[in-house]
Amino acid sequence: MTNILYRKLFWNALFIANLYAIFFVWFLGSSDLLTSGGVGDWAIAYGRLTGLLLEFLILIELVLVSRLRPLEQLYGFDKKNILHRRLGYFLVGFMFLHPLFLVWGYASRGGRSLMAQCLSFFTDWPDVLAATIALGILLAVGVLSMPAVRKALSYETWYFAHLPLYGAVGLAFGHQTQSGDLAYGGAMYYWLTLNFAVFGAVLAYRFLVPLWKNVRHGFRVARIVREADDVVSVYITGSRMEHFHFDPGQWARLIFFQKDMWQGHPFSFSAPFDGKELRFSIKALGDWTRRVDDLRPGIRVWLEGPYGALTLKKAVTNKQLFIAGGVGITPLLAMIRSLKKGADAALYYAARSRKDLLFKDEIRASGIPYRCFLSAEQCEGYETGTVSIDHIRALSPDFLSRDVYLCGPVPMLSSLTKALLGAGLPREQLHVERFGL
Repeated sequence: MTNILYRKLFWNALFIANLYAIFFVWFLGSSDLLTSGGVGDWAIAYGRLTGLLLEFLILIELVLVSRLRPLEQLYGFDKKNILHRRLGYFLVGFMFLHPLFLVWGYASRGGRSLMAQCLSFFTDWPDVLAATIALGILLAVGVLSMPAVRKALSYETWYFAHLPLYGAVGLAFGHQTQSGDLAYGGAMYYWLTLNFAVFGAVLAYRFLVPLWKNVRHGFRVARIVREADDVVSVYITGSRMEHFHFDPGQWARLIFFQKDMWQGHPFSFSAPFDGKELRFSIKALGDWTRRVDDLRPGIRVWLEGPYGALTLKKAVTNKQLFIAGGVGITPLLAMIRSLKKGADAALYYAARSRKDLLFKDEIRASGIPYRCFLSAEQCEGYETGTVSIDHIRALSPDFLSRDVYLCGPVPMLSSLTKALLGAGLPREQLHVERFGL
């Protein structure tokens, strides 16, 4: 846990240091405007600042979606995605404030109307047109990222619609470095270093590393095993599999190179790695997931991962309580099966009915105490209903001294997270991750 704390402190310090550097660069470059006393000069100065902060936020957004391994392991997908979404609101604000301040400032200083100043920017200032096109691309990507719009798009549509964002940054780069506070000296070299470092990380972790792994291992479907009426396990193998590593609890994005099955989805590894095969247990939820049985052995697979921070490495105690709902048992089962013999752990597993309970033999063979909850069926030997804080208190009175791992439907995760934290469970002992994009 100390190591995790130090790593978080490092990333926080890196963010704060760059933020201070940006304000320092801005103050040095715009100090004459700030001390002139003119309203127009002040507006220009703040226009420059909002431009710097706009680009800085874009770079942070790129880092958050870069799949940068140290950040991925530290924070997990869901926390990064939430931050990515929230920063987007500030991003939109700076997109409007930056040109607004500059148009107002230069119009005031030159005695022009706002419209005349806008025309002057396009005719007399280099790179402004390219920067305006970049701004339009950013706004379009922002609209596509709105929750209501995003839900209507497939991952592939959303993903390819975001690719122009990289071009937008390139279009605006000349505008940043040809004028203002970054046009010369150490400020320009700092800005170049920051931008190239971020784009290097995106290129490496988002594109080159997945490509290298897939070329190296040549992943393919080994076999298919039906686990329940609506759940099928896909076993994936490849070349030099002994060199592939993941932590139980992590997930990967899979694309199967078979007709009508090209749409990528995230799935958890549902078993610890045996050095030969990877197992993913897929529930029929829509599109091709209803036709996993159609997969043929030998079909090539694009595997991007592993990702996620829902692992035993995040534990702060030596005792675990696993709570699963439905197919959410898969990452938890991988962790349970990787525990040392005699580990102090327990599992509570909720499903609709007995036929919906997965991997009963593997759970039983793990040797840890477990209770199964059925919400739509009453059977002897099973708890009725869903897992609640009252059940947890009754069955695991010492739950406050355990690491609690949750995985299941979103309503279950939300209610149990609120209940466990409300009952006094330290936040660092609660581990839950929602993966998706």
